[in-house]
Amino acid sequence: MTYFRLGAGMVLIGVFAVAFLGKARSRAARRDAVDAAAHLAPHLPPAPAVALALLGESIVVVALAAGLVLGSGTIVRVGGGVAVVELVVFSIALLGAIRRRDAAPCHCLGASDAAPAPRHVARNVGLIVAALVVALPASAPVEVAGVLLALVVSVVVVGAIVLLDDLSDLLRPAGAL
Repeated sequence: MTYFRLGAGMVLIGVFAVAFLGKARSRAARRDAVDAAAHLAPHLPPAPAVALALLGESIVVVALAAGLVLGSGTIVRVGGGVAVVELVVFSIALLGAIRRRDAAPCHCLGASDAAPAPRHVARNVGLIVAALVVALPASAPVEVAGVLLALVVSVVVVGAIVLLDDLSDLLRPAGAL
């Protein structure tokens, strides 16, 4: 379970780092994030909502990385807790956009132009499970080989999550919408 917990933490660090960098990398990216927030949560002021999202994403990355490296369960639980809150809020916003049939892209994890879809909510549910796994207490010391394996697997999982829309398009049967 120790390596599974470590891998879950690495996945969250990777996904939240990509989400942060996707919004913060340029003025155009921030503008896209603000436009997406206006569609995802039309009842909230979009610029402050994006600023809060960026703050939360950075807290998740820093807290999980520091907690896992230092072996501090408390810091890890803070990062995992913030991740759960962000993912629940994003899932609620995504569900609202799906219900309204709002086809504006959310740009949650990059520059995908895909409209909010149930697969995005499912992705978030999976990440919530990962955040809950991270909160479990560490059960044993780790070996270098196990850490490296967890890192490699985590990189592959983060890549699949980030490329979810592209993978979905590739796996969709011909002629399906």
